[in-house]
Amino acid sequence: MRLLLLLLFSFPLPSVSQTWKAGDDLLWTRYLNTWSISSRYTWVNELDNRVTTDLDRRAQTIFHSHLHRIVSPKQELVLGMSASHVQKKDGKSVLEIPELRLFEEWIYRFPIQKRHTLQSKIRVDQRFFLPSEAIDRGLLPEFQVRFRYQAQYRVQLPNHWAWRISNEWMAHAPATWVFDQNRVATSLEMPISPSVMVEGGYIWLLSQGNSQRISTDVFRLTLHHRIQKKGS
Repeated sequence: MRLLLLLLFSFPLPSVSQTWKAGDDLLWTRYLNTWSISSRYTWVNELDNRVTTDLDRRAQTIFHSHLHRIVSPKQELVLGMSASHVQKKDGKSVLEIPELRLFEEWIYRFPIQKRHTLQSKIRVDQRFFLPSEAIDRGLLPEFQVRFRYQAQYRVQLPNHWAWRISNEWMAHAPATWVFDQNRVATSLEMPISPSVMVEGGYIWLLSQGNSQRISTDVFRLTLHHRIQKKGS
């Protein structure tokens, strides 16, 4: 548990050999639907649209669908797929990058005190980049595996509000093990009804460019909608 706390509050340090530059500020808006199929299985669908805060460019639209199986009160296994379309600036032009993914997750929760939880999540993405100019120019491979690890702390507040902070690291292969992204995030959850909740938050996103690391401020708004199994 001490290691998880250390990972949660460990922040990346700038590389000696690389410079940082500021990226466009982004606004991520997401609809997340959770369907409790049974006491063991939950089906989650997410639609996420990401634009610049100036509203002059759509950076990405991505859809996730994943099935969760509760193994124990502390553990979940997840199997999912994603469909993504990225618009990436390339000088004065914009590259269109379509992608399909499969992914697997293992989630482990540490209940440390009443209302307090630490969560550890390991995820592996199998990324299939579809034909595009980026592939033709050799800027992207046709296939890539990405490894992700997230540590998250969540506390339940009065009136069913909740606050969370997380840190997620990503790297990709094959060929060489390469840093991809680091996301440090915090958010506040506010219930609207027993089945609807709004979450607002901030993400500091550090990503790897061709020769420098790009620091981006992300503002995120999520509408959570839960569908309970009949009789629950």
